[in-house]
Amino acid sequence: MRKVNFIKNAKGFGTINTHGFKGLKNGRGITLIALVITIIVLLILAGVTLRLVTGDEGILGRTEKAVEKHEKVRIKEEIEMAIVDIKLEELENGNSLTLEKINEKLPIRLETTTNIQEDKIVGVYEGYDYEINSNFEVIIKEEIKGITITYALSNRAYTKENIYLTITAKSTEGKIISITAPVGIMQDEDGAYIITENGNYEFTVEDEKKNTKTESIIINQIDKLPPKDLTIEVRDVKAKEFKIMAITEDAEEDGKNAKSGVEKYKCYIRKKGTSDAYTEYEAKDGIFHIMNLEPETNYEYYVVALDKAQNSKQTALTDQQTDVATTEVYIEVNRGNDETGNGTKEKPYRTLEKIADAGIVSTGIKYEIHLGDGEYDLTNSIFNLNCNKSISIFGNKQNTILNCQVRSVRHSYPISFGRLVWREEGRGGGDYIISTGTLNFYNVAFDFKQNPGWAGYDFVQGTYNSHTYVHCILMPYINTYFRVQHQCVLNVYASYGGFGFHRSEFFYM
Repeated sequence: MRKVNFIKNAKGFGTINTHGFKGLKNGRGITLIALVITIIVLLILAGVTLRLVTGDEGILGRTEKAVEKHEKVRIKEEIEMAIVDIKLEELENGNSLTLEKINEKLPIRLETTTNIQEDKIVGVYEGYDYEINSNFEVIIKEEIKGITITYALSNRAYTKENIYLTITAKSTEGKIISITAPVGIMQDEDGAYIITENGNYEFTVEDEKKNTKTESIIINQIDKLPPKDLTIEVRDVKAKEFKIMAITEDAEEDGKNAKSGVEKYKCYIRKKGTSDAYTEYEAKDGIFHIMNLEPETNYEYYVVALDKAQNSKQTALTDQQTDVATTEVYIEVNRGNDETGNGTKEKPYRTLEKIADAGIVSTGIKYEIHLGDGEYDLTNSIFNLNCNKSISIFGNKQNTILNCQVRSVRHSYPISFGRLVWREEGRGGGDYIISTGTLNFYNVAFDFKQNPGWAGYDFVQGTYNSHTYVHCILMPYINTYFRVQHQCVLNVYASYGGFGFHRSEFFYM
């Protein structure tokens, strides 16, 4: 029989069979309790380590959060940089940045969806929801779980064409099995949905695990209606230029079409009766300053108004003739010289009588005579010039005095006086200005220093013509008059004094 030796535990906790443990010295070894304690400690350490590695606050969790945070920062910066580019582009075009412009241009720069909802833009970019508020601040939301729907539009600016809508969907839960479009929406050969009018379009996506998501896509940039009636007005017609003013409004929104607003006007003009190409002008405000034209020449033109969707409204072909050539003559009694002057602003004449010299005034030209400060004599000669167009004489308001010495003259061309004092020593009865032309007075103060009795003018005319007074005054009011006889017409506007019609009708003030 084999002998088994036992070693008694010093504290009497039992014995351990040492057979087969020859390598142990002095009979020492690992107790069962020590082994259990060791295992427990290892499990505790493993648990602590596992918690440090996994979980929301573990190494892996924190790493995941750091990665997500970094991703959000990157996405935000990319969107913000795209907005800066859009802003710079708008500033170069003289426009300010708006949510509408961001909504239109952001998907061109980034693969993102955008929609304006009240005072903000909502969109999806690289699997994250985001918002852009009215201050153009970008707010990145949480990463999208489940189904993600993105879409692209063929045109995000105002357009008169159909819009082609491409839907893309993916899911973290499996494959996409269906995309359901609104009833009546057709697709083209490439699978894009054809949108023909504005509205709110809902698309529903389903994945293989029966998860569904509905995306509402607002289309509000279609405008197929042209601007309203377009009217034009010509102003400031001169010998080599005139202005065309075009006025219209865009058609009102009707639910299917937006009111994109009038964007610009174009004017096309050429000399009438020629086969010349039209010269094109463009203006945002509809005001065209047509210059470098030929005097007394007929031009034909038409205007086109375009809204932001490029719908257009066109006027009929219209004619406009330029005025005759105008020559300006300057007269300065204080510094001019009739001998060495040439009638320019730099070298003016001295007297109004100089105009009557041969060669200064000729037919086919309008003349504007500018009088400086001082007193000038007006004689019959100014009514007997070699002119078949018109003469206009202007002063410097109360600083220019015209001493009238005219007696019973006859003239055939229009004469205008403006911005001066018409002074005359009155006579005991009315003198006659017999004119086959027209006399016009603008901002003229008539100063009749009459002798006892009446002082003034009778305008006598055998044909139908008229004389006009605008913002004129007769000084003093008592016993002074302007009146007409026969078929001459006196047109008085915002003027004061004794202006009358016919001998029996006087108006005193």
